[in-house]
Amino acid sequence: MIKIIGFCFFLFLFRFSFAASSETEILFISNINGVIENCHCGDPALGGMARMATLIQEERKRNPKLLLIDGGDFFNSYPFPLLNRAVAQVYRLIKPDILTPGDQEFMEGIPFFKKNIKPLQKQLLATNLFLPDFAMPKEKVYTILKRTKIAFLSYLDPQAFQFSGKSSAIHLRLTDFNQLYHALLPHTFIVVIYHGPQAALKRFLARHQKIDCVLLGHTQSSVQQLKNKPYIIGGGEDGENLLDIRIKEQSGIFKVQVNRLPVYESLKQNEKIASIIRLFNAKNLKARKKAEEKN
Repeated sequence: MIKIIGFCFFLFLFRFSFAASSETEILFISNINGVIENCHCGDPALGGMARMATLIQEERKRNPKLLLIDGGDFFNSYPFPLLNRAVAQVYRLIKPDILTPGDQEFMEGIPFFKKNIKPLQKQLLATNLFLPDFAMPKEKVYTILKRTKIAFLSYLDPQAFQFSGKSSAIHLRLTDFNQLYHALLPHTFIVVIYHGPQAALKRFLARHQKIDCVLLGHTQSSVQQLKNKPYIIGGGEDGENLLDIRIKEQSGIFKVQVNRLPVYESLKQNEKIASIIRLFNAKNLKARKKAEEKN
């Protein structure tokens, strides 16, 4: 069921119910950085979106109720339209349940983002991010027990744009975040998908002490702070691993467990995504040859 609430803008509020389950399972990825295929480097060599898609499919088959969450920076870190269009095509097939835009999603400009991400508009989560003429969900709340909910908010920190620069048409509204944050009811486990530097995160958490868990993007960190709240879990980089996160509730007490799922070369490639990658490589090779001829 979708509710639309107005503050001074249109707010999409998504609510879902999981039948009397005391556990929420999340697959978390972040900072793909446009790394569309395995570089065949490292020991072991990890990554590749066609293999990552297979792993996601296997995990969804095992648990159809798990949530696939992307913490942003799935586009390349510098303008590369051909590559970023291919990445957007891949994401339309993977279909994350929650997709949070980061600063890199705007390297090609806002019109590019809108055009390529529009098919995933309902999956977006942008609590403090506002773009003109492009409505995005601001909050997603899941019921895991009769009186217990897990709420997902996102926060795109202005300092994430420190090096890339921020268009004046990108509005980051702390008041939007605060309105939803303060309106959350007791018995709610609050997860914030935070996109920004870790130094800024410390200041943010000092002002928002009800937050239970942070899924961290932008920094390419693999940090796992699980000893006490707020739990902080970094998404790593380049799609080398998926993070399997279990949020368990028992008698009002929450526990968080994290397992790393490597994207090994031995995984079978998703053929639809592999074909997108092959087409990208062919077009990119053609473009490079054309540029070399001009020079």
